[in-house]
Amino acid sequence: MDMNQLKALRLASPFKPFYLLTSDGERYLVERPYHLGMAPDASRFGVVTPDLTVRLLNPDQVLGVDLLPQEHESDLR
Repeated sequence: MDMNQLKALRLASPFKPFYLLTSDGERYLVERPYHLGMAPDASRFGVVTPDLTVRLLNPDQVLGVDLLPQEHESDLR
């Protein structure tokens, strides 16, 4: 996954929630911008999981993103 693309999604205004799709079949919801942290050198990043732990990932583990449909964004509030 291109870290610049991920950074752009995280910094988008207004922010739109999205799922990270990983090579091991997991989907991680990035509900808020602060649920995704990035290393300064873009070598890895962390995403907050539903049990409030942080899963560390390398960019090559992420296959893509899936934007949450706008009509479902209100379900997160």
